Parts: sequence; structure tokens; C-alpha cells
Amino acid sequence: FKIVYETYRKTEGKNNWELYLMNADGSNPVNLTNTPDVDEMYPHASGDGTKICFVADESSPLPQGRDEGTGRRKVRSVYYMNINGTGRVKVADNARQPCWGPDGKTIAYLKGEYDRYSTREYATSELLIYDLQTRKHKAHPNKSLHHIYAICWSPDGNWFFAAVHGGMGYSDTILAFETDGTRVFDLGRWRVKGCRPEISLDGTKMTWGETDWNLCVANIDLTSSSPRVTNIREVVTCLRKSKV
Repeated sequence: FKIVYETYRKTEGKNNWELYLMNADGSNPVNLTNTPDVDEMYPHASGDGTKICFVADESSPLPQGRDEGTGRRKVRSVYYMNINGTGRVKVADNARQPCWGPDGKTIAYLKGEYDRYSTREYATSELLIYDLQTRKHKAHPNKSLHHIYAICWSPDGNWFFAAVHGGMGYSDTILAFETDGTRVFDLGRWRVKGCRPEISLDGTKMTWGETDWNLCVANIDLTSSSPRVTNIREVVTCLRKSKV
């Protein structure tokens, strides 16, 4: 097994975010990106383990007439690449926090809420789905998706899960919403709260960060008309000076 992760460290003398791949026991870390002038973050591996999607914060020329002194601006874009760091392909500019479709042939991502660069992870305005073969982008049928982040796609392809902050009538919670419909369910009814939801490959378990200092796991039933969460338990906790 391998783990792909983001890490902040020096690259060629510059501090920046890079994507690394290591063995599950922590051995043999390899820098996949090695780009001192670009910050790569939020990696997600495809279900078959052959590709990674991620975001990159990089400089881009300003439009004509918008010279702000440097002639450059920062843009957050979505990319994907092979698991070994080769074959990097841009999916979209002003895009955020992608995840893989269960077939490994599509990538869901969030459009940035503003044209101007923002580090706020919830500054999103809609969800789109990108087809790797056709290179076409399709908007999700629910046009009210707003201020969601940390999305994941269920293995059966029927559900998205995401955290929401100050959008769609919610304060802070984790939502489940249909892939091809408009129904939305607040998982707070099952005492699920926090962010960064993920579903296991067999579709029977869910994990999320209840806070920045503890992780939870629960059983999830995706066979009913709406997701049902049971048997919540805390599996990791750490001191406030650290984060998980």
C-alpha cells in the first residue's frame, strides 16, 4: 500500500507545498511534484491507484489592464497526473478540491466563488464533473450547491459527500447529495459533524474529522433512499498543538 500526501517543506531552498508518495509504513518518501514556485495540495488517488488529482496554486499573467505591480496573480487550478508524478494535465482554472469518480474516468471539482484568488476552502460556487476522455465539463444538476468543500464520491456513484460552511442555509455540517438529482441530506441528524468526509472503497464505512484534533469512523448504509450513519466512534485524537 502507498499513501499520497501534501507536505510543507523546502524545495530548492524555497518553502512550499509539495505532493509526496510513501509506503504505508512511512518509508521511502518520494517528491512527486518538485515545483518550488507552485503549491500543490489536496491530493486524491483514483480507486485503481494509478492516478492522482489535486490543486495547484500558481502564478498566472494578469489580464490586460490589471497590472498590480508584479504583472502576475495567483490562481488555484485542478490537475491530475499519474501516480509517479508524470503526465500532468490541467482540468480547470479557478477550481478547487477535486475527487475521483468511482469509474476512474471522471473528476468532480468545485468552481471558485470569486475570480480573485482566495485561500478560504469553502469559497466555492458550484460542482462540475470532468470527463478525462472527452475533456468536457458537466455542471451538477443542483445549482444551489454553495460554500461546500472537501467533496468525495461514493463507490456506487450515487452520492456526493461534502462539508458546508455558511451556505445553502447551513452553518457548519456534512451533507450528502445526489449525483444525478437535487436532494440534499444533512448528516447532522445522525450526529455527524465536522469536515473532510471520506467513504471506504466498499461503501460501508465513513470517516471524517470532527475537529482539527480528532477523527471519527462510522458505518454507513447507502442502500436506502437516503444515507444512514450508525456506530460512530472516535479513532484518533491529538493535542491542540498538533492537527490530524
